[in-house]
Amino acid sequence: MQAQNATYGAATTQLRRQHAHSTHPGRAHRSRAHPVRPRCARARPRRGTRDRPDHDRERCGGLTPYVPLYTHAALTFTDSTPSNHRHYRIVVSDIGSFESAYDSGTEGEFKALIPHDGMQAGTSYDFTVEETNDEGEVISTSAPRSWTYQFVKHPRSFSTSSKRVRGQYSYRAGSTAKFSFRGTWEKGTRYSTQVWVSKTKRFTSHDFATNTRHNGDLVSKYNASRPVLSVKIPRRLRGKYVWVSILGWKDGKAGWLFAAAAEKVIASR
Repeated sequence: MQAQNATYGAATTQLRRQHAHSTHPGRAHRSRAHPVRPRCARARPRRGTRDRPDHDRERCGGLTPYVPLYTHAALTFTDSTPSNHRHYRIVVSDIGSFESAYDSGTEGEFKALIPHDGMQAGTSYDFTVEETNDEGEVISTSAPRSWTYQFVKHPRSFSTSSKRVRGQYSYRAGSTAKFSFRGTWEKGTRYSTQVWVSKTKRFTSHDFATNTRHNGDLVSKYNASRPVLSVKIPRRLRGKYVWVSILGWKDGKAGWLFAAAAEKVIASR
C-alpha cells in the first residue's frame, strides 16, 4: 500500500444553492471543517477581519451572511491489493486517527478528508494509512508521508467604502460600494465573494432564505479567478443592511476570509 502526498484544501462550495460548503459554512471565524462556535462577527466594518486567519462570525440559528468554508486535509492513497474489507484508518501525528477513507472511483485509489482541528500553521504532520479488518485489527501500514499546514498568502487588511454616519458605517442608496485590500494575494488564489442583505442589523433565517432562494443577494460569486470589488447599492435597499465577505483559497493551502460587519443603506443626499 502506498500513500501519496497529502494535500490540504479549502473546500468551497456554496451554502448558497446547496450546501456542502457551508464552504459556505465557514469562516469569518476560525477555519474549521464545520461551522463551529460562530458568534456575532466582531470585524470592524472598514477593516474586515483582524490580522489573523479567522474571527467569530455572525451566527443566527446556525446561518451566516458571510462566505463560509469547510477546511480539511485531503489525503489520496493507493492500495494495489486491497482486501475485501477495504477498511482504512488515517493516523495523523499529534492529532489523532480518522476512519474517513472512501473509494475515489479509480481502481485501487482511495481518498480521505481530515478535519484540521488542532493543526498549527507552519507545522508539519506525518500521515500514515492503516488497513484494518472488521475487528479493527491492522492488516498493513503505509510508510508515513509528511505535509505542512499553511494558509494561502493574503493581504494584510481589507476595507470597504462605507462612511460612518451617526455611529453606523453606511452606504448611500444608489451609490457604488467599493472594496479594497492592503497587500496582495498569492498567485493562483481562487475567490468567493458574497454581498448579502438583511432587513435589520440581525441576520435571520428569513434573510438567509431571501438571499439564497429569492434573489435577495447583491453578489454571490464563487470559485472565481478574481474577487468582486464593487457593487451598486439599489435605492430599494434603503433602511436595510449589507454584509460583505471575500474568501481566498488555493488547493493545498487553507483559505483566508475577510468580512465586514453589517453596513446600513441610508438615504441618498
